[in-house]
Amino acid sequence: MLVRACVIAVGLMAAGFGLAGFGLAGFASPLAVRADLPRIVAADDTTPVLNFANRPDYLADDTIQKFEAETGIKINLTTYTTDDELLAGLKSGKGDWDLVVAPAVPVLGKGIADGLFQPIDRTKIGNYANVDPAILDRVAPIDAGNRMGVPFLFGTAGLAVNLAKLKDALGEDPPTDTLGLLFDPALNKKAATCGLAIQDSPDDAIPAALAFLGLDPTSQDDKDLARAGELLQRVKPLVRRFAANDLTEALAGGSVCVGFGSSIQVTDAKTRASDRDNGVDLTYTVPRERARLWIDVLAIPAKAKNVEAAQQFINFLLRPEIVSDITDWTGAANPNLLAADFVDDDDKSDETVFPSQTSWARLFLDRLHTPEAEKTRARIWARSKP
Repeated sequence: MLVRACVIAVGLMAAGFGLAGFGLAGFASPLAVRADLPRIVAADDTTPVLNFANRPDYLADDTIQKFEAETGIKINLTTYTTDDELLAGLKSGKGDWDLVVAPAVPVLGKGIADGLFQPIDRTKIGNYANVDPAILDRVAPIDAGNRMGVPFLFGTAGLAVNLAKLKDALGEDPPTDTLGLLFDPALNKKAATCGLAIQDSPDDAIPAALAFLGLDPTSQDDKDLARAGELLQRVKPLVRRFAANDLTEALAGGSVCVGFGSSIQVTDAKTRASDRDNGVDLTYTVPRERARLWIDVLAIPAKAKNVEAAQQFINFLLRPEIVSDITDWTGAANPNLLAADFVDDDDKSDETVFPSQTSWARLFLDRLHTPEAEKTRARIWARSKP
C-alpha cells in the first residue's frame, strides 16, 4: 500500500501534519527522546544541523520529525530531481551536504571516481548489520568493499499491464511478462490498439531493447547499441513516451494497457486507480528477458561538516520499523533483513515492491558507462523519439 499516494489522492493531509492512522504498532511515543541516542551539540550551543539531500517525497511523512525529536538535530532538507543536479551539487559543494541519497548507478559510482564521497565508518552505525548481504553484493561492483554507500531503498524496471484491456486486444490469455509486448510485431501491433507506453528515459528503454534482442543489457558495444537503436526506431509509431509522472497517470487512468517503467511508478498508479475506483486493475512483472535493478544508497560527501550527525541519521534510517514506514509511504523496497514484521502485508506480497526469487535472477544493475557510450546512447534515444 502506497501511503503517500493515498494521502494525496483523498486530500486528508495538509502540509506539516503527520498521519496518525499509520503509526507503528508497539512503537510507543514515537516522538519521545531516546536516552540511548547521543545528542550532538554544536560548539556555540546552537541547534546542530544536518544538511541532507534527497529525492522529493522519498521518506515517510514523519521520518524527519521523529529523528529531530529523538536527537535534537535539525535536518535541513534539499530535494533534487535529476542525477545531474545531484552530481553538480556534490562537485560544487554549494549544497554543503552532510548526507545524500544517491543512485548507486551512476551517482555513487561517478562520485567515488571523482573523490566526492568519504568512507562509511561502520563502527558508528550499529544497524548496518541489518542490510541484506545480497544487496551489498549487487552494489559491490560499483562500490568496492561497500566502503562508500549504504543501500537504502531499491526497485526495478518492469511491465505494468491492464489485463482486461490487453485481453480485448490480444485474446483471452495474453502474455504479460515479455518485452515482446513492446518490441515483437506479433504482439505490439495489436497491443498498440489499447495503448503502449514507456518512460521517456534511455536508462530503461535501451537496456530493455538490448535484453529483448538477447544482448547484454549493459552493453557498450557500438554494434549492439546500433541494433537496439534500430529496434527502438521500428516501434516508434506504436509506443508512446511519457515523463515519469505522466506515465503513472496514463496507467492509473487506463489510457494505456501496457507501460514499461519504474516499479514505484506502477505502485503509485495502482494506488491512484484504487482511490478513484475506476475499474483499472494493474499487474506488474519483471520481464522474462531481464530488467534493470536500481538501488539508492546513503552516502556522506567528502566535504561533509557534520559527519557524526550523518552517521546517526543513517543508523536511524536502518531501523526496521523506520525504513518499513518509508517503504509503505514511497512504494520502494528496502534491503533491511529485519523489516518483514513491519512492512504492510500488501507490500510484502506485491511483486511491484519486493521482487520474487524468480525475478531476482532476471535483474541486473547497470554499469558505469564510458563518456563515449553515454553519448552514443543519448544519440540513439534522440533519434528514436517520435
